[in-house]
Amino acid sequence: MLLTDFGRAVLMALIPIASWVHMPVIPVVVFVAIMSGALAVFFGAAYTGMIPRIVAPEQLGRANGYFEAIESAAYALGPSLAGILTSKIGPSNTIGLDALSFVFSALSIMRNANLQKFEKNNLSM
Repeated sequence: MLLTDFGRAVLMALIPIASWVHMPVIPVVVFVAIMSGALAVFFGAAYTGMIPRIVAPEQLGRANGYFEAIESAAYALGPSLAGILTSKIGPSNTIGLDALSFVFSALSIMRNANLQKFEKNNLSM
């Protein structure tokens, strides 16, 4: 999951960089769309498989519900937020913010992994 998030952050950052250095952006967008789509498949498979590993079995239904609610909210609100940001700061800068969101996601996953290691070490003592 970390590799896919960091990979998508790098890929998304290519679009604003291409725009800032006045490169043709469309070929970059096509490349980024193909590669980030492939990484999204791996991320989706990993995160759905991760839920049962971090949640107690009796909480699995609730956890899946939360994940689905968050994903649905992102699909509902994301395009509107992207449209507002695009009109205010431009499309390249908006995609740059998207790249930062993948960095934030990866850092959150790293924090969660560190917390799990900490809890596992404390429980084994």
